[in-house]
Amino acid sequence: MGNAIKCTDQGEVCVRVQRCGAVGNKITLLFSIRDTGVGMSEEQKQKLFHAFSQADMSTTRRFGGTGLGLSISKRLVEMMGGTITVESTPDQGSTFLFTASFDLPPAGHATLPEVQELSGLRALVVNSDSARREKLGQTLAGLGLQYGEAADCTQGARVAAKAAKAGMAYEVALIDCNQSEKINLKAAARIKKLQNMPVIILTGIHNLGKLNTQATALGINHVLCKPVCRTTLLRAIQEATRRNQPAEDNLLTGNELPRFIEGLEGQRVLLAEDNEINQIVAKELLEGMGLVVDIADNGRIAVDMICKGAYAAVFMDIQMPEMDGFEATRMIRATPGFRHLPIIALTAHGMVGDREKCLKAGMNDHISKPIDPTALAEVAMRWCRKSGGDSLQQTIDL
Repeated sequence: MGNAIKCTDQGEVCVRVQRCGAVGNKITLLFSIRDTGVGMSEEQKQKLFHAFSQADMSTTRRFGGTGLGLSISKRLVEMMGGTITVESTPDQGSTFLFTASFDLPPAGHATLPEVQELSGLRALVVNSDSARREKLGQTLAGLGLQYGEAADCTQGARVAAKAAKAGMAYEVALIDCNQSEKINLKAAARIKKLQNMPVIILTGIHNLGKLNTQATALGINHVLCKPVCRTTLLRAIQEATRRNQPAEDNLLTGNELPRFIEGLEGQRVLLAEDNEINQIVAKELLEGMGLVVDIADNGRIAVDMICKGAYAAVFMDIQMPEMDGFEATRMIRATPGFRHLPIIALTAHGMVGDREKCLKAGMNDHISKPIDPTALAEVAMRWCRKSGGDSLQQTIDL
């Protein structure tokens, strides 16, 4: 996965997992990682899984690395009873495939439920990439929806009109915007207007701010930031189609987004985090609770934003460029009026000394990464609730 991202300047990296066999209580899964990067020749592929070997010297100069990654990956896959192969074409990309066997869950293990309120609802999926359309369509089918496809908004308008004329009108359109594409918002709005159909746009974080503003002006119902989890997609479809909220048992728990939490909705928090992936994950989790989230890419920006804005709490990464979380916290505490602002450390550190360092710097609480949604919800309820009272004035023992 790391190599695919590193070697792909344009296009996409797609990860797929599918079942390819089961014997007794064991199941074999096929994993594929496809990219649209530099690709390789047959000669380069032959030496790819050898230790300290890369495709060629230009690969080392351009992308770095020791040449050990794929050799180690091959050994790990074989230890799990699987095999690893590669398919590649120069200048077109590569697909790495490997198999691995796992124990099946015990009988009666919970499966993902369909949502009765959405059962049979017809959705139109719009994306120029057929594989992406299929993936989103499968997610919708898992929620109980039926779906049709279109390659772009112009075709989508024709497909929607044809379906309506046949008495099979679509009830919601989901437009999945690829990073390299410019979405035709006016065409998307035309689908909504002509077919009286709600429209939901899915886009990457790079397009989110600009698209959100433009889409709101055109009456688009929702703009969601990818990757979109099942619960977020479910909530957006329910709101757009005005379907009833599902029963408590129909909502997923665990790693899905927490539901809106009473007392958090509308509270503004600052997320100080330099890693883009971590920003996406934390922001979506916090917004799923009802919080409004602003992002600072480093500690210096965080201090400036705190001095200019009103925040219920700050979620502060420890390791950031320019100014780390410790120094930023000390500066915040030294600023008049911010002595009791709740600051929650986001850290992968687990040593006692690191926790004491968080307390000494003036932080109130701590969350370990990778973030556990349940733990995040508990911390948010502790420090961000409107009715938090004196609890905001206290520092807890980490």
